Amino acid sequence: MPSTFGDAPNEFSGRDSLDEDDAVAATEADPEESLGLLLESSFISDAGLNMFGEIGRRTNHKLDVFLGIHRTITNYLCVCRVRRLVMTAIEDPFTAEQLRGPRLNKLVVRPLVERLYDAHDLSLGEFVEHHFWVAATTTTAATTATTTTTATITTTQGRTSNSSPSLVYCLLTNRIQFQRSQTSRNVQQSVTLARATLCEILAIKVLRRFHEDNSGLPGLLLLANVLVAGYDPFQGAPPEIHREARLAQWPVQDRGGHERKLTALELAVLSESKSFLASRACVKVVTSIHEGRVTFTPLSFMDILPDHYKHHPVALYDPSKAPVLNHYRLKVPRSRNIIELYQFVLMTVLYFLAMAHRNSPWMEVFEPLFCIYTLGWIIEFVAAIIEHGWEVHSQALWSFLDVAFSFIFLCYSVTRLTDIFMELPSAYSYGLDIICLAAPILLTRLAFTIMPDNIVFISMHAMLKDFFRLNFLVMWCFAGFSMSLIWLLKESGNSDEATDNPSYLTTVKWLIWIWFGLDATGIEKSTEYHSIFGPLLTISFAFLGNILFLTILVAILTNRFSNIMADADAEIQFRRTVLTFQGVKSDSVFMYPVPFNLLALVCLLPLKFFVSPRLFHSINVFFIRVINAPTLALIYLYERQHFNPRPRARSQMWSLFGFEFSRFSPHADLDAVFDLDLPQSLLQELEKMDPLEQVSLLEGEPMLQTVPSPMSVQTREQAGRNMQVRARTWQPSASTATSL
Repeated sequence: MPSTFGDAPNEFSGRDSLDEDDAVAATEADPEESLGLLLESSFISDAGLNMFGEIGRRTNHKLDVFLGIHRTITNYLCVCRVRRLVMTAIEDPFTAEQLRGPRLNKLVVRPLVERLYDAHDLSLGEFVEHHFWVAATTTTAATTATTTTTATITTTQGRTSNSSPSLVYCLLTNRIQFQRSQTSRNVQQSVTLARATLCEILAIKVLRRFHEDNSGLPGLLLLANVLVAGYDPFQGAPPEIHREARLAQWPVQDRGGHERKLTALELAVLSESKSFLASRACVKVVTSIHEGRVTFTPLSFMDILPDHYKHHPVALYDPSKAPVLNHYRLKVPRSRNIIELYQFVLMTVLYFLAMAHRNSPWMEVFEPLFCIYTLGWIIEFVAAIIEHGWEVHSQALWSFLDVAFSFIFLCYSVTRLTDIFMELPSAYSYGLDIICLAAPILLTRLAFTIMPDNIVFISMHAMLKDFFRLNFLVMWCFAGFSMSLIWLLKESGNSDEATDNPSYLTTVKWLIWIWFGLDATGIEKSTEYHSIFGPLLTISFAFLGNILFLTILVAILTNRFSNIMADADAEIQFRRTVLTFQGVKSDSVFMYPVPFNLLALVCLLPLKFFVSPRLFHSINVFFIRVINAPTLALIYLYERQHFNPRPRARSQMWSLFGFEFSRFSPHADLDAVFDLDLPQSLLQELEKMDPLEQVSLLEGEPMLQTVPSPMSVQTREQAGRNMQVRARTWQPSASTATSL
């Protein structure tokens, strides 16, 4: 491939390693490498750095260039420093409103931000923009391919680094620790909760400083590294601490130096830092990740089908330089959500077809299709859980529905195989009776998937946790009352015509009716258990279960719903962030559509133990591209048309006689006002009327300087001229002259 750099030494192509030896580099120029995520990207037209993309990658268990930047950051020292400062600053149980108020903002929050964040620090954005450039040339022959990469890295000497991209990660790490400690230390619960809230506020302020000090696409790349680059909390720790901390941990999969690393975005989801995730800088990065403008290799705890041969750092994506069959675009959350919705809809259709033909010969066709497809879907579900853990996966709205459906399908599979082994007809099959229970779960889950941003579904997900928790306590008490009544039976407990004593099932049934307020038969028949203790137990259960329980339940659910509605925007953004974070998959099993992931596990997983990592990666990528070729082609066409739309002539397909059908609305002018860019003359006139530098806002405080309106400016100017005229024409009167 001819060189794309010419005489500009500060342009680079984003798919070449900077730390591999010549032998490895000679073997890396393969067809798959030439179809990488980002061949070259010209994002900046001004002088200076005009090539942005992925800067280096890891091959043969070597670290990419970005890790060279992160090595200079002592995360362990930063974590300990933040904890020490926060514990010293907060010793009283302040609320979140008090910490966000102007008084504590001035006395506590802002001094800590100024101490932790250094605006003159050599940030990652400045490092990329001014001190890092790569010149790469690639030559391809008919039989051989060689890649030569040179890198020049310059650093600023004599400067102490006080802030770094890992600062937000360290703040959120302390927030999680304070949250966990406040559940175990009842004496200091309020204080530790206030410290956790302060860590979130500091993270918001620091991320805002990063956003304000680094603008444009270099700033977006910096913010993306702050949020989604992997950091190790023990990086920079003394050897004895590092050795002692790692001793009790479980072994993890080899990722070539990226093991045991987490991102700040994952910590924000784990700690439920909803205000942080709703901040403008965080929303900007999450939106870019969701749309695929920011790409990175996600970090996971464990993969079912791991392929860690290549690790791509955080980069910006340009679809105009991308290949047609770009398999990395299957990891884009927007595309991933659409694919998962399609797969779930198809599984639901197969389920209803199988149930509709359960007594017909078509059952032999639809039932195996449904079982195979559902088994592949459950493999994806299990892989999603083990990728980041249940604590993160449970933040999805439909996580509990997926667990319920998987349990029902497991019971159905066992009983259905038993029915087939015993040669029972479909009419007497217990397995088909069990799978009928999945209908309400599938339809509810489909509604959750189609409308994930609906505040009603978000509230339902949050309230169900409280509902099941409280019901578990009630069932615990219910078991005690039922056992007391059963033991009070005069006879053995089995109902017979002679004694007419209630049976065990009858006792449980009466208590359930009392619990839900349906019938008072249990109270009337309570004397059959015992003349004194029987009525006492049943009436006590009625008071506790039907009156007190319902009152507490309604109060808790109402309070939960009101809290969610009070900050609905943050709740919605939190769910969007969860979907975006979970949409970037690390496991290769997600890149195979259901049910081809079953074939991938059967064929490729054993093959991994007999071939080299490079050969396994090539085989894996080949099958992914072949199976997903239509999907990848559609993604390529869509992104070329809609990713970075340029001003172009109005399409004649959607216009007729100069009219656009999309504008056929009585309120079309409201949108048309903001569609076109303002001319430069109008921008200059607006700047003269309202200079933006005169508008000054403090963080959380009222406006210091107000922007004067044109009429008030003219009024003051006219008053000044009138005073000057009166001064020039003023003549002292006789009384004034006498006094003088």
